[in-house]
Amino acid sequence: MSEQKNISYLDKNNKNFDPKKHLLDMYWPAIKDSCPVFVFIHGGTWISGSKDLYSILGNNLALKGITTAIINYRLGDKARYDEMAADCAAAIGWLTENILKYNGNKNRIIVCGHSAGAHLGALISLDPTYFEGLKMSNPVKACILIDAFGLNMEGFIQSSLAMAFMSSIEKVFTNDKSEWKKASPVTHIQKRTLAFYIVTGADSYPFVLLDNDTFVSKLILTKSYVKYEKISGRNHSAMITQLQDFNNSLYDKMIQFIVENVK
Repeated sequence: MSEQKNISYLDKNNKNFDPKKHLLDMYWPAIKDSCPVFVFIHGGTWISGSKDLYSILGNNLALKGITTAIINYRLGDKARYDEMAADCAAAIGWLTENILKYNGNKNRIIVCGHSAGAHLGALISLDPTYFEGLKMSNPVKACILIDAFGLNMEGFIQSSLAMAFMSSIEKVFTNDKSEWKKASPVTHIQKRTLAFYIVTGADSYPFVLLDNDTFVSKLILTKSYVKYEKISGRNHSAMITQLQDFNNSLYDKMIQFIVENVK
């Protein structure tokens, strides 16, 4: 396998360009093939986190035959949720134009995220706004959500559970209730059909489990394919740290999902 780090995915002349955040790292198999492209969006409650923490994920997937991009995006100190989502879409837009050199197929793009990153992944997969802004059709063929946080931001913000997060949430999602609705992937479920693999830890936060249960219950009423699983003995952080193990069974499950749903 090969890797290349700190690639700018946004034009440096763009007024919004951030030299530390508009970057991605690429990991790709040695085989010259039309490989699936796995785009990972990190979590961190929209205010922290970095692609640099997930190099082992990129390496492991590339060794398993999956071309992988781990992306950065602007965080809550500099951007709202919609600007973060626009960054993620821009990274995928860049990939569609450059992925051949990394042995990937632009028609086989899978978006995956953990926690807040899963929120952003689901949002750009379902809401057409972000790729329309790039003047392109949505290239995401499937979405993998790992212990997603924020699938129903409107409901979460209006609940008592949000109090511990309000200082950061108000900055990222504003005080405007109409923005909370637009920010909620559950709002956009009817707008697009694609395959979802949604996996949570049975010992995760109760509001995360409720969020995912609600999202899935609405998603299965559409024409989208849905695979939903709760993994026993895993909490919120362990759902992503388990992937440090090359032999972790979640890799097999994700790859099987990709093979079956991203032709």
